[in-house]
Amino acid sequence: MNRTIKKITTVVFGLMFLVSCGSDQNEGSDNKTAYELMETAFEDYPNESEIKPMMEDVMKTYKMQVTDENLQKVASMLINLRKESKVGVTEMEILKHMYQNGSATNTLPDQATISFLYLESTK
Repeated sequence: MNRTIKKITTVVFGLMFLVSCGSDQNEGSDNKTAYELMETAFEDYPNESEIKPMMEDVMKTYKMQVTDENLQKVASMLINLRKESKVGVTEMEILKHMYQNGSATNTLPDQATISFLYLESTK
């Protein structure tokens, strides 16, 4: 289990790094906010009013500043985890699990991985 968490966490960190390298390339987004992008990119197209409270609380829990750039990094991480799911775990399910059960003793990527693996095994 620890090996799986480390492997997925490494992938998540790598993806966050790649996203941060390309964060200046906002062409084609028509100046949409991070939440507007999440509404269309997340599975089941949740509303900003569903995403924002949980996302901001989770980011504050893990001492991450709530900026458009950081929101996009976290959203990309959630999207990539959803794409890895074999049973259809969604971004909002991961975010909700982090919001309800997360521990500030973990890093945000570690908690996302833990939440993802838990949901993947119980869905």
